[in-house]
Amino acid sequence: MSKATRQQSILKLVNNGHAIASQDELRRELARAGFQVTQATLSRDITDLGLVKTAEGYRVPEDFAPRPLPSLERLLREFVIELKQAGNLLVVK
Repeated sequence: MSKATRQQSILKLVNNGHAIASQDELRRELARAGFQVTQATLSRDITDLGLVKTAEGYRVPEDFAPRPLPSLERLLREFVIELKQAGNLLVVK
């Protein structure tokens, strides 16, 4: 089975609500699903997926949750220092 398929299975296991407390537990769950992986491979997959280990087990960080895009007005207020007209151009600092 491919790396992508294996990593999708890891995400399903982590997101299913069952706490996966260790790499060994995750390796056993993957073996039940038909994936024979080494600890080194599993460690690389965890890093690739950006999983974090919490007191409840491995989790997908909240940073991956989609966020609303900031409004243009807010971006302009935060990042634009000065606007000047130069002929038919607008210079943004």
